[in-house]
Amino acid sequence: MKERTKFIFELDAVGGQGRQEVTGAVATVSASPPSGEFVEEVSGAFMHKQQHLGKVEAKDISFEVDMGAADNAVVQWICSAWNSELVQRNGALTFAQEWGNGGGATELNFYGALPTSVTLPALDTSKDGFALVNVSIQPEWVETKGVATFNTGSKNFDGVRDKLRPSKSRFALYLDKKSLQKSCLEVQSVDSLKLGVKLDKVFYGADRNPHLVPTALEVPELSFKLPLKDAQPFVNLHSNMFEKGVDTNVAMTGALVFQNGRSVPVFAAGFQGLRLKELTFDKADGKDPSVSITMTIESLKLGTPSDIASESGNLFDPTMKGRKPGFG
Repeated sequence: MKERTKFIFELDAVGGQGRQEVTGAVATVSASPPSGEFVEEVSGAFMHKQQHLGKVEAKDISFEVDMGAADNAVVQWICSAWNSELVQRNGALTFAQEWGNGGGATELNFYGALPTSVTLPALDTSKDGFALVNVSIQPEWVETKGVATFNTGSKNFDGVRDKLRPSKSRFALYLDKKSLQKSCLEVQSVDSLKLGVKLDKVFYGADRNPHLVPTALEVPELSFKLPLKDAQPFVNLHSNMFEKGVDTNVAMTGALVFQNGRSVPVFAAGFQGLRLKELTFDKADGKDPSVSITMTIESLKLGTPSDIASESGNLFDPTMKGRKPGFG
């Protein structure tokens, strides 16, 4: 049996008061040491080329987190980045081929990291998948060291993916415009949502390590599909806006709630300033015709269903009682 690399993911507490293990929420992780640029200079009569090390930069660290681990520190940190609380954090990743007393390992410490992107998974009621969020963070600096004797104690993790089982996408889409609420019950699929943070890298003096300065949040569009027979309220709104010139500034509040394989709501995204942008009649291809809808989003928050329900003015019941499982 092939041995898989195991890892431990730790995150420093805000304010530097200790370090907390967050591996239980992480499915996979990818990280690497810093990389540098070499500056080339030409000198002398023979135009001799010389190189010396220029700026050095840490690379992104990418990982997947379990939506169901909303109480985990790393999930809370990622959510806070889109809830007006962008905080730099330190932490460490330890990789080992085999656990056990005396087993060798490599430790990568990262400093001043900020989330740069969060991708919520695409949802489709006809397909299996994992309820995992893809995350990238950008550290200001990283350093690696070998650990010759590594006693893991109780820290024996492969990541959470092995504990999860793929299941049909289960979700619910809510909008506060009453004429659209019945149609939302029939949504069949939702495209993935990728949120981003733009960062400027500022270098001071002879310091080769950049300082990260957040400049803007990047909010995606919400795209979903539902059967043509259930889409008429959206078709009417689109006609009013773009053909008749009425209802041109209808801004909505909404939420997308993710459920686990047991239909329990575990994670949510809340939307403010939703506006209908595009509506497309899809080819039937032997199947029932459907309509693809795209909406713009002014602002977005991530969190538990209870938190997002409260933020949205109790737009939905966070327990999702009465919703048919597996569909919007």
